[in-house]
Amino acid sequence: MSQRKVVIYTRYSTDMQRRESCEDQEREVRAVLSRFGVDLTHLIVINDEAQSGTKVDRTGFLRLLRMIEERDVAILAVDDQSRLSRAGNALAFIQDLVYADGRFISTTESIDTAVSGWELKVKILEIHNSQTISGLKDKVRRGQRGRVLAGDSAGDFGYGYESFYRDADWEQQVARRGPAPKKGIRICDVQSHWVRTMFAWFIEGLSLRAIARSLVEAGAPKNRRAGKIGWSQEQVRRILRNKKYIGVWVWGATTALGNSTGQKRRIAAASHDMVTEQRPDLRIIDQETWNHAQARIAVLKQKFASEKTRLANLTG
Repeated sequence: MSQRKVVIYTRYSTDMQRRESCEDQEREVRAVLSRFGVDLTHLIVINDEAQSGTKVDRTGFLRLLRMIEERDVAILAVDDQSRLSRAGNALAFIQDLVYADGRFISTTESIDTAVSGWELKVKILEIHNSQTISGLKDKVRRGQRGRVLAGDSAGDFGYGYESFYRDADWEQQVARRGPAPKKGIRICDVQSHWVRTMFAWFIEGLSLRAIARSLVEAGAPKNRRAGKIGWSQEQVRRILRNKKYIGVWVWGATTALGNSTGQKRRIAAASHDMVTEQRPDLRIIDQETWNHAQARIAVLKQKFASEKTRLANLTG
């Protein structure tokens, strides 16, 4: 069996933080381990950069899991427990490490699984760290709500729109510490042209598939946040049903719900958390065009439902 390792795990959360943070954590942990008399001959360092502690699908963290399963970790040391996990799974993870004959040390919090009573410390910090994330989520949502009510951008604009800095000195504001400069939302001339084109094609009778194909053939650009090139009929469908194009902006209709592994899904938000704003300045599609499009969507939906029922009867 190979020599078991002493592992220092470091992590920081976002691109906004210093890349040197991992180096700082490693330096401090090394110093404490040396004072503990730990042999660092077989030391390895595992880093996760710009990765949330609520997720388990971090590259470094997954490597660490594999090493623990293979009983390759003698000591796992972190600067503080939240670097390892901010989710509600810290205690279970550390228990698995101890079961695999490993030892966990959190240097700044004086947690050492070689010392009796470590479970209580870990559990208290697990609750504290997970609640800190929950509180941060509430503060972020509150701030976004405030920006929406002020007519500013909360990052929720879709195809056909773009954000812009409201202040002339935005470059200086970005460069210095402090609140980020405010952004507004405006119609993007290039993308709004294609929004109108999609509605026109749909009213003329083109199918969603044909519209998507035509967009690709015409080289219609997607916004910078698009994950994939090309156009799909589902993307066209979402655009044709988006009320923002007639100036009705709904914010906060959904919120994220996560599990202990960091996986998330969208659920409906409470009605009092939603904001509905009338933004005639951001209207791209006129009411008559919108009404025609929604009427055809309703007809197609009914046709699809009838066909689905007919096929079910045939196969039943």
